[in-house]
Parts: sequence; structure tokens; C-alpha cells
Amino acid sequence: MQRPRLPDQRRDKKSFEMGTSVIPAKESSAAGGEGTDAFRTAPPEVESSSDEIAAFDPHAVESPSRESVEPEATPRTTPVQSAKASSTPELDDLEEFIAKTATEGRVTEKVEKVRRPFTLLEKICSAAGAAVLITSAVWLVSSATSEANGIKQASTPWPDLPIEGSLVTVSDASASWRKRAATDRVAQMEIILPVPGQYMPEVIPQVNFTIDGSKSTTGYLRFIFKDTTGKPQGDTRVIQVEGGKLKDLSKGEIIKGGTEGSIYCSYGLLNIAAYRSYEGDDKPRWSVEVSESSDYNADDKDWDILGTFNVRNLLAE
Repeated sequence: MQRPRLPDQRRDKKSFEMGTSVIPAKESSAAGGEGTDAFRTAPPEVESSSDEIAAFDPHAVESPSRESVEPEATPRTTPVQSAKASSTPELDDLEEFIAKTATEGRVTEKVEKVRRPFTLLEKICSAAGAAVLITSAVWLVSSATSEANGIKQASTPWPDLPIEGSLVTVSDASASWRKRAATDRVAQMEIILPVPGQYMPEVIPQVNFTIDGSKSTTGYLRFIFKDTTGKPQGDTRVIQVEGGKLKDLSKGEIIKGGTEGSIYCSYGLLNIAAYRSYEGDDKPRWSVEVSESSDYNADDKDWDILGTFNVRNLLAE
């Protein structure tokens, strides 16, 4: 007896995995298929004859090439490349700038600079500059030396008596101020204040001195008056000494005896008020320099300085 055939329940069964119904094998065959079910089955094996098996050479079988086996590789896109592909032109420029800056910031090899040779113009300029510097240095040294030599002797408040020289010896000397007399030979002074003009000085300095008459040599005494800055003022007075006696040359000297004399300056202070102002300030005092020489017309360097002393703050009436 033949068993009754149950209906195929797969006809209405849903596929929960794919979301579609499973097609039965009969329907698939009826639809023009090859009579296979939902899964493709392997093709039937073909049986080989004994002759083919005997003639089979395993070495003659070529293995399929890698290119035919492996599928064609598709280019992979990394997340960075995909981000670059989707970036805007501004971001591309920024990334390019950052990469360029990083490259330039790397430590590069130091290139040694080679100094080019000096040109003729550069050599001439260098030589001229060196010559100017040397000349300036020599001038400064000579100026300092000459200035130092110019200060021969500092002034003292009082004369160091006796003032002794090889030709003349001054046993006594003093310097003070006095009013100008009508017979005095003085020079005019150029005044700016209070009223500009030329004026005669009213107060002048004078030196009173006495020589030692024991010396019978002949020579000359020179007197130079200097102001508060050490600058000579007025005429230079020269007195001749012959045989231990003063000789009158009528050039501003006053001879009182054979060994006593006076010398006054042809320049001085404008008036009594100017003298009181000078007397009360703290500036250096006026001074007088005494020197000797055997020649009346001798150069300044040939005069031997015997001493320099101040003019006292004393106004003789």
C-alpha cells in the first residue's frame, strides 16, 4: 500500500533570514531552471577512462597563474586620502603651507661663506682711514704734551724769597693793586657790559721788588702779569740789570734807587666795583711771573723762570 504524500509546507514558508520566501525545487524547475534546489549543487563528476589515467602527467599540468587566480586589486582609499579628497581648496593650501614650513625648519647644512678679496677702492679707503686715525692720535699726544709743557710753574700765594737766578737775585718782592695814576701808560680795555666801548682801567696790579746788588753780572728781568685764567694781560715789562744796579729803560718801570724798582701792568680792572667783585669771588688770583735772561730779545723758551706768585687782595690808596 502506498503512503499518502504530505503537502510541501516550504511553499508558504517565509525566509526570516533574507526576508523572502523560499522557492520550491519544483517551481524552480517549472520556471525554466535546471532542476536544482535553492542552493547550487556541484556539477557531476566525469569519470576518466583507464587510458586517460595512465597517460596523465602531473608535471605537464600548468598551475594557474597568480594573475588569473587573484582578482584584480582595487585601490584602497585610506581615511586620510578620503579626507583630503573631500577637503576644500583652502584646507589644501593650509596643509601645503604647514608642510613647507616644516621642511624649511629642518636643520640644513651650514654653508661656509668665503670672503671675497678686497677691491682696490676698499684698500684705498682702509689705508686713508688708518692714516686719519694715526694723524689724530699723534695730534692729541702732541697737544697734551705741549699743554703740559706750557704749565711751567704754578703760582704761589706769596713769593718764595729770595728769588735767586744765575744773573740776578731778587731779595724782596710783593704784588698788590692800586688806582691808576694820570701818568701811567696803560692800554684801553674793550668792555661789553654795561655799555659797550673802550675804557681805561681804573685799578691795575703792581709789583715792588728789590735786587741784590752784590752781583756784578749783566742781565734782564722780565715781568708778565696773568689774569685768573692764567692768560697774560697787558704789556710785558723788561728791566735791565747792569753791575748789580737797575737801569731805567723808560718802558713802564719805576726806578726808586739803584736796587729798588716797581713794575705796573698796562691792563687791569675797569673800576672799584669790578675790583670788589673780583676780591669777593673764589676764582684764582691774578699772578705775576718773574724770569731772567742774558739777551733782551731772547725767545720765550730762552727765559729762565725764577718764580710766579699771586697779586694780593690789597688795594693801595
